Amino acid sequence: ELVGSVYLMSQLAPGTGVRTFEVDVCDWSGTDCETVTVEIRGSDSRDAFPKYNELFSDGVFDIAVHFGGDYNEERFDLDTASWLVDYLLEGGWKNPSVGLFDELAIDSPPFTRTILVEGREVEARVYVVHSDMVEADREERLSEAMKQSLAERDVVIYSGHAGSGAGFILDYQPRHEISAGAFADLPLADKYQIYVFDGCQTYRTYVDDMMKNPRKDFDNLDIVTTVNTTPFAVGYQVLHEFLYWFTLTDAEGNHFPLSWMTILRGINTRVYHDVHYGVHGIDNDPKLNPHASEGIFCRPCQADADCGAGGNFCLGYPAGSACGVACTTDTACPDGYRCARLYDDPDLFYLPKQCIQRDYVCAP
Repeated sequence: ELVGSVYLMSQLAPGTGVRTFEVDVCDWSGTDCETVTVEIRGSDSRDAFPKYNELFSDGVFDIAVHFGGDYNEERFDLDTASWLVDYLLEGGWKNPSVGLFDELAIDSPPFTRTILVEGREVEARVYVVHSDMVEADREERLSEAMKQSLAERDVVIYSGHAGSGAGFILDYQPRHEISAGAFADLPLADKYQIYVFDGCQTYRTYVDDMMKNPRKDFDNLDIVTTVNTTPFAVGYQVLHEFLYWFTLTDAEGNHFPLSWMTILRGINTRVYHDVHYGVHGIDNDPKLNPHASEGIFCRPCQADADCGAGGNFCLGYPAGSACGVACTTDTACPDGYRCARLYDDPDLFYLPKQCIQRDYVCAP
């Protein structure tokens, strides 16, 4: 259920095939070695959309970004947090109390903007929390804010130091942490959420410990994690990609739903190829446009706006234009349709595939 890393593995072992190879594993001296057989199995997981319909159902789409503390003298956590505030303000997000980074406080209101989802307005909100918002003797306010986000927000992003056995390290002056062992007892939301754990090697420990919580399973949670060591420099890119793609709209302001593989493509780049991000829980996510798609297939149209919510396109058929529906796999489409990529231009990678008639004939 990890799209990203497993996707690459499946290229080596497509379908249900299995491939094996041997690798020598040695200690630091290079003298004590052992030959280990590695087995690669293809994954049956396929690309899917986040459950946007559930994220937007209450009219609010809220994202909380919590920066972990930093022990480095350069304080990369504060640099990234400051950059994020500037990014939001310059990108048109509004905040009545914050006009620059130094005005941001732990009780500041969120940054907001409005998007349209199936014809109704949804308020997108971004909360930003970093360690220097509180005095050294009030560190518990950081964990209280983190717990509140996990219990209420639609998307929770942790950007900070991590590693095997670590939790949410919210400060280093002094060190304050929500341990991984405490994840099972956190008051997590019963609704569908997305957690992004952007730190070193969050692939294993964070997912295993979070899934011990009885309030969560892969029906109501997707978790984005990293495989290897994560440099601070990638933090800017991760925040930009998720905030931008999650709230992307078309020219009319309609939310434009993107699939997980499309979102991750922006951070799984050659520059950061050693990190690699993937998402757990994708098998339970929709393969068809989560926004209104009922009755849209092959509907006559003149423009994309005639095809329901954002992400569905007005397509040119031989007998006249008709609507497609955004999809990620053939099995998401009705009988007689296939899920087709419409553009080969790499600059248009974000445009979703569409369910189209296999014989290119839309019945009247």
